[in-house]
Order: sequence, then C-alpha cells, then structure tokens
Amino acid sequence: MTFLKTLAPLKTLAPRAPALLLPLVLSAVVASAPEARAASPEPVRLAGPAGMSIVLLTTPATLPVIDVSLDLRAGSRHDPVGEEGTAALTAGLVGEALAAGANPKEQPAANESTHGRRAAALALQASASARADRASFRARMLSDAATVQASMDWMADSLARPSFDPDLVKRRIDDTLASLRDGLQEPGTLASRALYAAMYPDHPYGRLNTEASLKAITPAKLRRFYEAHWRPDNAVLVVVGPVSAGEAQAMAERLVAGWRPVGAAKPGLTAESPPTKPPGRLQAIAHPSAQAHIWLGQQSLPMAAVEDQAVFTVANHILGGGGFVSRLTEAVREQRGLAYSVFSSNSPLQDAGPFFIGLQTERGKAAEALAVVRSELDRFLTEGPTQAELIAAKKNILGGYALRFDSQKKIVDQLSIVAFYGLPLNHFQAQSDRIAAVTVQDIRALWARTIRPELMQTVVVGGEGVQ
Repeated sequence: MTFLKTLAPLKTLAPRAPALLLPLVLSAVVASAPEARAASPEPVRLAGPAGMSIVLLTTPATLPVIDVSLDLRAGSRHDPVGEEGTAALTAGLVGEALAAGANPKEQPAANESTHGRRAAALALQASASARADRASFRARMLSDAATVQASMDWMADSLARPSFDPDLVKRRIDDTLASLRDGLQEPGTLASRALYAAMYPDHPYGRLNTEASLKAITPAKLRRFYEAHWRPDNAVLVVVGPVSAGEAQAMAERLVAGWRPVGAAKPGLTAESPPTKPPGRLQAIAHPSAQAHIWLGQQSLPMAAVEDQAVFTVANHILGGGGFVSRLTEAVREQRGLAYSVFSSNSPLQDAGPFFIGLQTERGKAAEALAVVRSELDRFLTEGPTQAELIAAKKNILGGYALRFDSQKKIVDQLSIVAFYGLPLNHFQAQSDRIAAVTVQDIRALWARTIRPELMQTVVVGGEGVQ
C-alpha cells in the first residue's frame, strides 16, 4: 500500500486538518513510514525570555492563523486555604480590563468594553481560565505581521496590567456566587463535588470553592496571587501556526514586554505530598430529582506515568469509556435498561488524577444500577478483558486517534499538555505505539495495583434504598 493510500482514511476523518497533524498521529495511522515522518513538521522546544520556555509547531502558510497558549503553574491547586476560587477568579480577570500603567498618558486604564473592542478590531479571539494544575491564556490571531504584533501587544498589556478594580472584582465574585448557588441545586453538581472531596480529603484537588471561600477573597488577595503565580518564569508558551523559530521567540519577547516577575523565582511544578487514599464509603444525598445520579471514583494515575496511562486507556475503553461497545453499557443499558448512558473516565493530573464511573437512573432503581456497576467492575478486576475485546478496543482507539488533532485548536490543546507537564515532544507517537502493544496481562496487572474496590468512593444523589 502506498503512503498516500495509507493516509486516505485520515483525510476522510479530518478533512480540515493541516499538514501539522501528521507528525502527531502518524504512528496511529501509518505502521511504518519513517521517511514521511521525518519530512513532516515537528514540534520543537525553544529558549524564551525571562525564564519562559517555548514549544513551537510550524505549519504551512495555507492556514493563515496562529494559535497561542500560555500555560502557567497557577491552577486551583494553588488556591490559598479558605480562599478557594482565587485561581479561577484571577484567570477570569486577565484580558478583561486594564489598570493604568506607570505613565497613565501612554498606558491608560481601559474598561472591559474598551479593551474588548481593541481585540475585536484585530479579529483576535482570547480567553483565560484555570484548571486543577494550570491556568491558561489563549489567543487565536491572523498571521500577517502587523496583526501578530498588535495582538501580542494586546496580550502583553493584559498580562502586565490586569485590572483588580474593586467594582469589577465584586461583580465577578457575585457572578461566581450566583453560579455556585445554581449549581448546588443540581444533582450532578452535588454528586461531583461530594466525590472530589471524598477522593482527595487532604489534597488541593478536593478543595472546591464555597460561599465562604469566595466571600473571603478581596482585590488585594487576587493581586497577590497574580503576582506570585502569573509570571514569565512560571509559564510555557505554545505557538502553532506559520511561524519560524525566530518569529516565535520575537512573539515571546513582545509578550513579556512590561510583564516582569515580582519577587523570587517560583519553583518548578512539583507534587504535593502524595494524596492520601481514604477507605471507600457511600454517601447518599437527598434530592427531589426524578433521576438518581450515581458517581463512583478513586485516585488513579499521575500524568508522568505514561506507560501505565497507555494500558489504562485501553482498559477504560473496554470497561466504560468506549460508549455503546463498553461492558458497562452492555450490562446497565442493553441488558437491563437501567440507564440511557453509563461511562467511565480517567483524567491524569500532576498528582494521581481521578478515575470515574457515572450514570443516571430512576430513583427506585438506583440500588439495582449500583449493584450492576459494582459487579461489572469486580468482574473486570478479576478476569480482565478478553482477547477479542482487547483487539477491538485498540483498533477503535487508534482508528480515532487522529480526531484528537483534526483542528489547529485541538493540536494546541494537546501540545499544551506536553509542554506544561514536561512530556517528551514525541509523546503522542510514543503513546500510540504503547497502546498498540498493550496485552491482557498488562491490563490485569495494572488494574490489580491501581483500582481497589475497598477504596472506591460512591455518591448517590436522589436515589432510594442504596447501601
């Protein structure tokens, strides 16, 4: 089979994917084509200014768009105790409004409307957010030189002079409080919050915002958090687009203009003390919802455990991550009609991330549905998958691997994970090779030491007769 014919299925799956897609997923699509992989663009690491590191993927100029992601060690795991919500609120203020600079005539303050119109005039799309481990400031811009310079200047101002105006901060805290209050009326939100707290009782992953923690946050506290964590030497910049190494470094230089760290350098991303693995327990939370929400979970793998992740990916696909072809769907939905959807999921983080199982069912059938899930999990732990299940799962996973990279934005998402967590630049090629090599014995061995029924946390919201 020729190389072009081998790539034909990829083109069918992802007609919008630029050529940059190929090096990231080639091993999942092409069994052996080293000369083609060598000729494709590859991501590279570059030295950046002010302690910042850069990962660049240069793409053909046929797509005149540049995607930029700045990822910082400023996620919710760094929230001060009693002030949970700080990281998310801080990120939400970046790019929203500007404080006046040292020379207000040259660097005037700008409210949300003024700063937003400046971005809109450039057709610049930008957003900032915070997750468990990291905060991100992302932008998409046209690739002509003038627009790139003006867009990076907009980002630079947003980073150097974010506004912590008391009225603006109050509005954002009030918005977050309203969203929290609404969420606490929803059974799914109640279940997920209770589950995280149970899985991580003494770790930042289990500390979530509350009314009290949000009300304890002030503009001064947000500014201190920003100065401590939002700094160039605490960040990695990912650039994807028709950009040379020199141009990417120039973009980074422009980004840090005026954005200087305050105080001593931050240490690298390190783990907390290993999260305690508490004994499993069942929480039944009363709620008038028509359906019971059932969640099970426990700690699984850290991001650095890449070999184990490959094995877990295949195992999870067979158990509940594969949709309608999974064991849980067959047992819970197809055989018994207890739920429309049931799933399992694994989310690696810097420290051991969570493994979940979730479903909804009729209130009066919650106990039966939970018993079926537990039985299937026990059977999987005891017997492992069949060889036929293993072959089908690997074929499904690798056949769909390209869909993780079928747009430039998705490629930035994946490269940001690699860059932030310090994974090898060939991580995705290597993972596809590892997935292809997984055996039944690998799955049984990993799950025997990773998934422990006696540590499984269970939360049922709105169910009847569960135990």
